Amino acid sequence: DSTKSEIERLEGLVNNFLAYARPARPKFEKRNLNQVIQELARFLEADFRQSGVVMELALEPMLPEAALDETQFKQAVMNLLVNARQILKTGGKVLVRTRPGASGEVVLEIEDDGPGMTPDVQEKVFEVFFSSRGGGTGLGLPIARQIVERHGGTLELDSRPGRGTTFRIRIPRNRPPMPAGDGGAQDE
Repeated sequence: DSTKSEIERLEGLVNNFLAYARPARPKFEKRNLNQVIQELARFLEADFRQSGVVMELALEPMLPEAALDETQFKQAVMNLLVNARQILKTGGKVLVRTRPGASGEVVLEIEDDGPGMTPDVQEKVFEVFFSSRGGGTGLGLPIARQIVERHGGTLELDSRPGRGTTFRIRIPRNRPPMPAGDGGAQDE
């Protein structure tokens, strides 16, 4: 059993590394971000409940649609949510909030009431293979950032020791231009 468990762990590590090293080309479609978040919350509900961590949704009902690769975007958000759940103790809380941004973009915030991060950890948290958690691969946050940037968005971090952490994703409503060498534009 321990050998099988280790093989599964290594397989997950290799798959995460490949996802970072050779990301799939996004296939953008107009999507309701709230619906995407609700589906992901249902998927993670049992995991959060088993850990004794509460996930609360505060979704803006009038949120405009955004151009997303739903599979990739869900992976990015799941990485952030799983990281938050892993850092929290029983009784901890994660708040997932959506809202329109001041520049017309859609904004997703994932806020936890955990221990927060020191400034030196914040500087390294998006580096490949950096992990402040024992057993972490150090790929979840770099993959999340890479996916958000391929959507033409930004992934921001706001954290203070003892006061929790907020990750803020800003995504443009329209499909971003494809970078040079990425196979050109594609249909929506």
